[in-house]
Amino acid sequence: MSEPSHVLHAMGVPEEVARGALRFTVGDETTEADVDELVAALPDAVARARQAGSASRAPTRF
Repeated sequence: MSEPSHVLHAMGVPEEVARGALRFTVGDETTEADVDELVAALPDAVARARQAGSASRAPTRF
């Protein structure tokens, strides 16, 4: 299993929250269309992740 971000840890983010974090990196070759595609895909991906996570534990709100 991978370790949560050391940056989030240094910021005081709880480990459980840090383990659920995603990082998106953009660069010189990232297009506006790439960002639009990501933004369009996020709601469904988040909904599926929440549904999968709720099967194993109660949801946590921050």
